[in-house]
Amino acid sequence: MMDYAANGGTATQQSIQFDYPQKCWHDTQMTGIIQHNAQGGCIRIPQVIDGLSNTLMIGEKSFDQAFYGQIKADDNEGYSIGYDQDVVRWGNIQPVQDSATKEWWGRKRFGSIHSGSFISAFADGSVRPINYSISLTTILNLCSIADGNPTSLD
Repeated sequence: MMDYAANGGTATQQSIQFDYPQKCWHDTQMTGIIQHNAQGGCIRIPQVIDGLSNTLMIGEKSFDQAFYGQIKADDNEGYSIGYDQDVVRWGNIQPVQDSATKEWWGRKRFGSIHSGSFISAFADGSVRPINYSISLTTILNLCSIADGNPTSLD
């Protein structure tokens, strides 16, 4: 399957709380660089107003350790399914290190098995770790293509 997911931007609070992973498919507040049915077909460089080096494109995704090696709700179809909870994560959910929650999925968030941080690729092609201790405001800014907020991982 797939250990990485695209940045879908933000999800509505209702979508985050709803316990069915697919709910975010139809979210209307998508602000990420990867969007379902984006206006004009896809996001283009001039639309990334915050800058390519300040925009998260892909990151490792959180998994439930209790189900490593098994099919999970958010890792059962892989890259071939299209825009799905298997390949998209949301910036307004705090990233976490994998743990054994026995919930069967990663709850739409970025994360990984690595202690301290998860690996991410930015829209400029750079690859950087992002600490789990990152503020929710900062990860939200990194996951938006045009919020105008300054962002730093330092």
